[in-house]
Amino acid sequence: MPTGYLVTLGNYSLNSGDTIGTSTYSFSSASVIGSGSMSYYGRQYWYQSSSYRTITGTYYEATNGNVYFVPSSTLNLVQSASASTVPSYTTLDDTVEGTGADDLIDASYGGDPDGDHVDDGIGTGTGGMGDSIEAAGGDDTVYAGSGDDTITGGGGSDYIDGGDGNDVIYGDDVTSAASTAESMNWSSAGSDEQDISGGFTQTTGVMDVNVSFSTDGNPNTTFTVESTTTSYVGSGEGFNSTSALEIGSQNTGDAGTVTLDFTTNQPDSFSDNVENVSFRLNDVDGLQDGWQDVITITAVDANGNTVTVLLGDNGEDVVSGNTVTADLTRDSYTDADGSVLVTIPGPVQSISIDYDNGFANGQILIVSDVHFETIPLTPGDDTILGGAGDDLIYGEDGDDWLGGGDGSDTLIGGVGNDTLAGGAGGDSLSSGAGMDYLDYSGSSAGVDVNLGLGTASGGDAEGDTLAGGLDGIIGSDWDDTLTGYDMQGIDNGTAWTNVFYGGGGNDYIDGAGADDFLYGEEGDDTILGGTGNDLVDGGIGNDSLLGGDGNDTLIGGDGDDILSGGGGADILSGGTGNDQITVGSGDTATGGAGDDTFTIQGGGGTITIDGGEGGEGSGDTIDFGGQIDWGSITYTNTVPSDLAGSVTLADGTVVTFSNIESVVICFKAGTRIETPHGPRRIEDLRPGDPVITRDNGVQPVRWAGRRRVPGQGEFAPIRFAPGTVGNHRALIVSPQHRILHHSPAATLLFNSTEVLVAARHLVNGKTIRQVEKDQIDYVHILFDRHEIIFAEGAASESFHPGRHGLNGVMGSAREELFALFPELRSDPDSFGDTARPCLREYEARLLTPA
Repeated sequence: MPTGYLVTLGNYSLNSGDTIGTSTYSFSSASVIGSGSMSYYGRQYWYQSSSYRTITGTYYEATNGNVYFVPSSTLNLVQSASASTVPSYTTLDDTVEGTGADDLIDASYGGDPDGDHVDDGIGTGTGGMGDSIEAAGGDDTVYAGSGDDTITGGGGSDYIDGGDGNDVIYGDDVTSAASTAESMNWSSAGSDEQDISGGFTQTTGVMDVNVSFSTDGNPNTTFTVESTTTSYVGSGEGFNSTSALEIGSQNTGDAGTVTLDFTTNQPDSFSDNVENVSFRLNDVDGLQDGWQDVITITAVDANGNTVTVLLGDNGEDVVSGNTVTADLTRDSYTDADGSVLVTIPGPVQSISIDYDNGFANGQILIVSDVHFETIPLTPGDDTILGGAGDDLIYGEDGDDWLGGGDGSDTLIGGVGNDTLAGGAGGDSLSSGAGMDYLDYSGSSAGVDVNLGLGTASGGDAEGDTLAGGLDGIIGSDWDDTLTGYDMQGIDNGTAWTNVFYGGGGNDYIDGAGADDFLYGEEGDDTILGGTGNDLVDGGIGNDSLLGGDGNDTLIGGDGDDILSGGGGADILSGGTGNDQITVGSGDTATGGAGDDTFTIQGGGGTITIDGGEGGEGSGDTIDFGGQIDWGSITYTNTVPSDLAGSVTLADGTVVTFSNIESVVICFKAGTRIETPHGPRRIEDLRPGDPVITRDNGVQPVRWAGRRRVPGQGEFAPIRFAPGTVGNHRALIVSPQHRILHHSPAATLLFNSTEVLVAARHLVNGKTIRQVEKDQIDYVHILFDRHEIIFAEGAASESFHPGRHGLNGVMGSAREELFALFPELRSDPDSFGDTARPCLREYEARLLTPA
């Protein structure tokens, strides 16, 4: 194991003058850096006096990352020491740095100035895989790999993948700044006539301009400062007439090239690019049989892309693209005819001036100071994926997408319109200013998220905590419940606006307060707009949309939808399908394709209805619910397939309609059902209302349903004249509705004193007849079991949701039944037997012969 003196490096590199310690250490050598020498004050042998001496030796890099100097001979005493001659060496600073360009930073990235690499084993954590990555400006792509990484995207719209490990990721690290006007001045590079061919770096403010020179193989080319001779400056230009570069050449062909490279010294605020660059070329001239100046300007940006160069105000010289060729007239430093103004709008990071001499004799070119403007970094729209592990992700500025991946992650959106997808695990999701979304589209189960309460459960939302101004939710492909703010969230005096996307599944969405944008997307969704002027779009599926208060826009989309605008002047569009649309004061409704039904609610104001065309069977219907008489309507079109007109309701509501096929004034179901409070119309009964049954006394109604159908053909109702089946008034029922029959013949034939017979099997053409109507409403009431009830005094059945009964219940009504009796969905026979035996048609004929 070698023994040597510890070297303290400056700027991560080994330089002459670096301090060397006075004590020796044993170390494990990783590699030999190279031979060199050390200057020290002390003595080599014990009998010598201390003095300044130099000794040769070898520099080593140790396995611990330190650098040591091992002298060629043992030293007796070292009181102070420093590096003298040194080999080239740059140490790693454990930070992988990007550039101002659009970098791809992964394990193969080699652009770090100190030689650091992603997952190179010298970082933090197990195996040294924890990297520190600073991507800097540009639209970068970063793959950090394994380990606990710290990543800063910098300016630009970056894609960052933290990979495995507990990562800390910053989308943007941009400090707000304003553009500055700066200049690279030749007179600051040296005194008049000073040779600067070795190059230099000049700090102009927030930029460092590195200037380098090449003679292009011409040994007689010179690069000197000119600060005493006056050069031409155009009117109004800010160039210093006594600050210039003089390029001298004595040969033909290539004379030399000047290159200016721009790099910011404030990478958190400014780009490496600059813009609006300008400078002058003076003394651009020629002489017949002598010389002829040819200058080409090339500019590229930080990504290596060529940038446009403009050459103007060129006097008598000839410009072609980015090359200027002198005419054969001799000019001086101050002649406008020999001056060319160079402007480069940019952005530009590197500029080269290539000077050629066309003929035999020597000549010079004068280049003015270079003026430019800096470019502040702007926040980018970053995409950040934490990957596995418990990650901490800051979106910072810009419209960012943050994905936590697996683990318990913390996502902080920052400024901008951000989307936070915590993924699996209990995540902490917080936002700042802007329109910010929770994204649960990748969840494997439905989620329940309430922004007003700040609660989240189910699927990927399980265990999540919510904070800050989270305003939107992107749901999963399952059955989600999404609830917005209920007007308690205020931002600068304006109520929060929620934007929800239900995704797939049968979602329940409640926008609550404010002006919300609610999209059900796929599935049979239920969406409530709440207060405010909402946009509610059901999307695909049989949706139920309720606007609530405010001037709402409801869009049913595909499917058989139910739309109700609620209060306010609403716009309702059913879309494709057989929709049920309730319209009120100030509403405008369009049915779209399909057989749509419009139910009128008054309240004053104007209602406009367009039934729509396409995909129709029986056509579109307006139901005025008994609010008008037939003679009240003024028709502008009486074609049955395209009715149009207007009517004024008693409360002053004006209804204008078009593309309607059927207008229903009122079909009064009217059938009275016996209750403890006397007979009540069946359509007035609601769940919970008591009804007298034959077998079980007073029983509450569990469900009431209503369906409107054409009153013709198989749907045409059956009318029983008063007294026919014990009814006090005319009784009208559907053809399949069953009436209780009691007779000795029933006992003899069917071993039951009482049986149930379908109304259509009792028709006799006299007291029991089938009568056709344009439209008819059939109303059903359901109890916990099949019951015998009294309709107009006649004993008849309640609704029985067996296989046949369910066929008459559609859409949301069917879902209501399934909610009450879930087993019906998979087993229609699960409700139980009928209250009495039910006869087939031929059996009924035995009891009621013609």
